[in-house]
Amino acid sequence: MLYPLAQADGYEGHMVTARRRRAITDDSRGRCGQMWNTWSPSSSFVDADFEQAAEAGDNPESTHISVHAYLHPRSEAPGEPAYQNSEHRSTDPPAVRGPTLVLHGE
Repeated sequence: MLYPLAQADGYEGHMVTARRRRAITDDSRGRCGQMWNTWSPSSSFVDADFEQAAEAGDNPESTHISVHAYLHPRSEAPGEPAYQNSEHRSTDPPAVRGPTLVLHGE
């Protein structure tokens, strides 16, 4: 599966399944090209500019880091052990007790 097809279900959705994760691993240049076309300013770039930027996608760790960044907030990938206590505290925050006012109007 080519990266643009994997992305068709939604930007974040393409990281969820193993098949889509393989797409970004197998087609790192496609992933970089899609990101380049989606997020770069609408200026004229030459191919050499893209090639220089796409070198980052050639690093196998780049894909792992990208996938982990999407999976971790959904509790689909482990976090850094050093931050486990902080993460646990943030997932179960204390209740805020205090007066509340709700305004309804037209």
